Amino acid sequence: MIKVRLEDKKIEIYLEFDRGNEHLIFLASFSANINTTKTNFAIDDKGTLSFKAKKATKGQWVQLFDQVSNTERFINKNKNKKDWNQISKQLDAELSEDKEDEGQDGLMKMFREIYERGSDDTKRAMIKSFQTSGGTSLSTNWNEVEKKDFEKEIEAPKGQEVKRWNE
Repeated sequence: MIKVRLEDKKIEIYLEFDRGNEHLIFLASFSANINTTKTNFAIDDKGTLSFKAKKATKGQWVQLFDQVSNTERFINKNKNKKDWNQISKQLDAELSEDKEDEGQDGLMKMFREIYERGSDDTKRAMIKSFQTSGGTSLSTNWNEVEKKDFEKEIEAPKGQEVKRWNE
């Protein structure tokens, strides 16, 4: 959204973002007063913003604009300043962690996180299903695991057979 603020000697044009943040994109500081009620602005199909300002008093101005420095002309009035270098470093660190978490280590990390964040029933289900199945099953649903006897119903993965340790 574009906001235009008019003052006696000034026109400020802002871009407003969805969180209420504003960014000053244009500042015109005139050498004399303008009539703010008769000043108009429009945006055409190409996105070009144009405005017409009427003088508050008749007569010729010596110059149109006051001398305004470039830094004052384009000021970022965003209240939430961000350190983009710091954000970039954080993203790089996260990406390097993701690369380390591939394969078996990543899988174990995921199971560890599920266990740590899970309820007591989830933890019980994971322990019982993994231990009693001989490491062939891992479940987080206690209602299912509580009733099932994994020791009697051991199912080997495809292409393998079950052998008991005492056989």
